[in-house]
Amino acid sequence: MRIGNSSIKAQGKILVQLETNSLPKIGSRAKIQRKGSFMDIGEVIEVIGSTKNPWIVILAKKEKLDVLKEGESVFTEDRPPRDKGKKQRRWKKGTKSNRGKK
Repeated sequence: MRIGNSSIKAQGKILVQLETNSLPKIGSRAKIQRKGSFMDIGEVIEVIGSTKNPWIVILAKKEKLDVLKEGESVFTEDRPPRDKGKKQRRWKKGTKSNRGKK
C-alpha cells in the first residue's frame, strides 16, 4: 500500500506525510520501488501529528538511508513482524513433570 512521499531524513529516521485514509500498522516494513522491484528501507515505528494530517516515522536501515531521495514514493507491507517471544513448551507423556497428573 502506498503511504506517501518521503519528506525529511534525520537521525536515522524518515518522515512521510500520509496520503491515504488508512494508517499502516506499527512494525510493518517500509519499502521503495526501484527498477521494478521493492527494496526494504526500514520499519514503521510511530505515527505523529494531527489526525487530519498524520506523519509516519520510519526507522531506516543505516545502509539504505543514503539511497533514499526526498520525494520518493514509500510503500508499506501490512504483514506484521513475527513474534520472537518465548515458545510454549509442551511436555511429553511419561516425563517426570507430568507423571500422575490427569
